[in-house]
Parts: sequence; structure tokens; C-alpha cells
Amino acid sequence: MIVARKWMRTVTLLTLLTLTGCATPFPNSTRTGRIHDVNIEHDVIPAELTVAIGDEIRWVNHRVGRVSVYFLDDIQKRLSCERGFRSWWTAGRFSPISPYQGASLCFSTAGVYKYNVRMEANVPGGEIIQPGIIRVVETPRSGA
Repeated sequence: MIVARKWMRTVTLLTLLTLTGCATPFPNSTRTGRIHDVNIEHDVIPAELTVAIGDEIRWVNHRVGRVSVYFLDDIQKRLSCERGFRSWWTAGRFSPISPYQGASLCFSTAGVYKYNVRMEANVPGGEIIQPGIIRVVETPRSGA
């Protein structure tokens, strides 16, 4: 009976994670152990970031409202870890981030990856979209 309950809780949790987009085939840790934060406040800081292959890039929402981070290009096959992101249409990745929460990715391939951060704001149209760039290199540059 106890084993059946634990099994049911596990199945329920896995179903919930899958439905919310949190289930992922990627590991829960970085390959290199380095984590780089991109802070979303009034602006995206830093807007451009250079990291090594396998480093984790973590977007942290410091705003009182929800924000969205999205990549329009197909990056799925270039990832080695992913937390909080899900499919965006057929190619890109997308993550809605609640206030004071975060989402992260690790890239397995060197390249330049462009993304946008959509934030609610008191401006005409009701939102601000700020671009960002992640440069992934074979080896880390000093000071990166």
C-alpha cells in the first residue's frame, strides 16, 4: 500500500511537470559548474554575455511582474541543460519567469545566440522588449 502511494505520487508529479513544461531530458547540473546570472530589472544586465560551452546561464527576474525570455532560433539541439524553458512554436525556446524566480540554459555548441526579454511596463503598448546576446566560446575568456 505504501509503495503504491509513492508510485502514484511519482506518476502525478511527473505528469504535472510534463504539463507545466518543467520536465526535460537534460541533466540538472552544468557540465563546467560555472553559473552566470542575467538579471532582469529595469534593463537586462548584462545585455551581452560571453560564456564557455557547458556554462549555465541563469535569467533571474527581479521585477514585481512576470517576464518572458525567448529565443526565436532553433536552439534545442544545441543545449546540454535546461530549466524552466519549453518549446516556442516549432523552433525556439521560451520561459515565462515569475517575480523573483529564474530559468536557465547550458549550451553545448559554440556560437552567438540572440534572445529577447518581454517585460510589462507603463508605456504605450504595455510592454518593453529588450534584446540580449549570449556568446558561447570553446574556452572561457579571462574576465568572462
